[in-house]
Amino acid sequence: MKQYRLTPITETAEQVIETEGQKGKIAKQILLGIDAHEHSYQVARKIDACGIQPVQSFKPDKFLDFVVKQQQLAEKVYAVYEAGPLGYVLYRQLKVLGVEAMVCAPECLEKGSKRKHNKIDAAKLTGQLYSFLGGDQYALRIVRVPSPEQEQARFVSRQFDQLGRARKAMAAQGRSLMLSQGYGSHKGSWWRPQAFEKLRTALPEWIIKGWNSGRSICCYSIKRSSSSKPNWFKVGKVHGPRVPEP
Repeated sequence: MKQYRLTPITETAEQVIETEGQKGKIAKQILLGIDAHEHSYQVARKIDACGIQPVQSFKPDKFLDFVVKQQQLAEKVYAVYEAGPLGYVLYRQLKVLGVEAMVCAPECLEKGSKRKHNKIDAAKLTGQLYSFLGGDQYALRIVRVPSPEQEQARFVSRQFDQLGRARKAMAAQGRSLMLSQGYGSHKGSWWRPQAFEKLRTALPEWIIKGWNSGRSICCYSIKRSSSSKPNWFKVGKVHGPRVPEP
């Protein structure tokens, strides 16, 4: 029986262009799975139906240069990363470059492992992106990306809610303290100026001093909430989620 010896292909797409002098696009699509962190990006690449290539690490600015090179190699470049503390800055940078960028909901990609593996995350995101573009709608949970105007309005809206919760917590803490010291449960807003002045004469000095910070938060919350709370969802346009092309 005749035996064949297979030689693995180790050349990258960039090396093929340099050695063979090819011009134009050499691939229909390139997929990039990105595990994004503040100081570095772990990126896995998949060219057409080939296997996922070894994960590479980039500084944020160098990664954008890498993306530009990918656009020279393929007709279309897709990229996905998980939503997180870095927000949507990377998404908007990729969109400006003409990349079909997506942001997906975070999930545990290392099932059964107690350690965090950034390279494994990037490779799995790339595989899930390939399945999603192939028609599997459940491979990724694409999130809706707000516009910059919506993001700013959402911050203000969330601040309204946080201040309201802080005011209620401080008010409840003050009533609980009075009850525990035998002064009864004061109904209503004890921290308002008129009610607070009445309580000042009846309560010990250490309780009054302990209330100062909580009372300041309550008063500021009411002052801040006097303006109308914005509806961030109605501001600007929401991007996504995208449905893969057949």
